[in-house]
Amino acid sequence: MNILLAATGSESFSGAAKCLVELAKGLRNNGYKILVLLPDKGDIENLLKSENIDYCVIKQHQAWYVYLDDAHPNRYPRIKQIVNRKAVIAIKKLIRTNHIDIVHENASTAYAAAVAAEECHIPVVWHLREFLEEDLGITFFDQKYSEKIMNRATVAIAISQAVKDKWSQQLNIPIQVIHDGLPVENYFVERNFKPDGRLNILIYGRIVPQKGQLFFFQALAKYVKLYTSEKIHCCWAGMIEDQDYYDSIIALQHEHGMDEYCDYLGEVSDVKKVLQNTDIVAVCSEMEGFGRVTAESMLAGTVVLGAGTGATTELIQDGENGFLYKSHDIDSFVIKLHQIVENQENALKAAKLGQIKARQEYSLEHDVKQVGGVYERLVP
Repeated sequence: MNILLAATGSESFSGAAKCLVELAKGLRNNGYKILVLLPDKGDIENLLKSENIDYCVIKQHQAWYVYLDDAHPNRYPRIKQIVNRKAVIAIKKLIRTNHIDIVHENASTAYAAAVAAEECHIPVVWHLREFLEEDLGITFFDQKYSEKIMNRATVAIAISQAVKDKWSQQLNIPIQVIHDGLPVENYFVERNFKPDGRLNILIYGRIVPQKGQLFFFQALAKYVKLYTSEKIHCCWAGMIEDQDYYDSIIALQHEHGMDEYCDYLGEVSDVKKVLQNTDIVAVCSEMEGFGRVTAESMLAGTVVLGAGTGATTELIQDGENGFLYKSHDIDSFVIKLHQIVENQENALKAAKLGQIKARQEYSLEHDVKQVGGVYERLVP
């Protein structure tokens, strides 16, 4: 079966991009012929080349969504939609030349491949990986048009029940929940807590307000004020996408003298190596569609302390396989962190149960099997 897997971006740092490459590799290894479509040139090409995954680039302009704030204006989206007609025509030719059976849109932030597939009368699978407004701070440029295009898809895949619940209010097509899958060997770590030792706590991901790093350091400052910094050491990592936000975090750290026990690691390519030296991972996102960081950290056997919102509550059962705090509530975060630090044996048990769950439910093999099942039902 020939699958055109359409990326919505050409950079490799996003969770959606990583999932695309891993899914493409997994599907290919299970007998599907995969061709990845990129909307522009970018460093994701290096990942695709390293995995020997076939791809092509057809230039597409971002004419699908706008940001809710004015910091990232999308100029002339209507004109870009008209220009994108050229991309649709090129994709239709690509579909016919490569005898594509199914077009799979990798996220809800692009559309040209889906339009081309409909005009070629072949099935469209649309992967729903985000809420849009709640997690990315964006909304459709033309809500009515976007919903019309998406409702022409054959089926949608939501990466969590929370995402399905959101999109079910807008779409009238079947939506199946399939959690993202990760290559277990890239994250799995055998570990034990250091008895009564100093614990390493990490927060990582894109440095933007939606990921909650500022909240994390505000809460950590209060924890240290109430208790001590002697039992914890903090690291944070990720690409700086919002310089002002990053600067506000640095200012907060200086104000509270956090430099002594907090280190910024920059962008991290080897996540497993960092997680090997981490005991606790904080997930402070305002709303996670799935939570790749959560799943990676569970696979690595770390204790996950996450905000009780979005899909994080699907992955983490509080006190059982991780810990949840009340979203936006600093006191709740501090209480849960104190419980983890002071009862490491209980925390380790939760981490081990989280690792078992992640290995069973969030493996790439599990993901590929379910996505392949969707394909087989569309093209028997």
